[in-house]
Amino acid sequence: MASSSYGILFQEYHLKVYHGIHDRVQVVKMLRILWVFCSFLLIIAFSSNLKAVFVVRSYEDPIDTVQNIKDRF
Repeated sequence: MASSSYGILFQEYHLKVYHGIHDRVQVVKMLRILWVFCSFLLIIAFSSNLKAVFVVRSYEDPIDTVQNIKDRF
């Protein structure tokens, strides 16, 4: 009788520990998914902004006269 009650108590304890760990694993998985998603958005935002900086061409007026050279420098 004592061994069966010990087995029941041990089984209940094991189930409680398992469910506690299982819940923590689910939380860690959700945090990891959130972290990957946010980092993905940051990488996309940075690379698109960097691409926009490199694509835009700066326009300068052509130098036609000596006066233009003086004005630039």
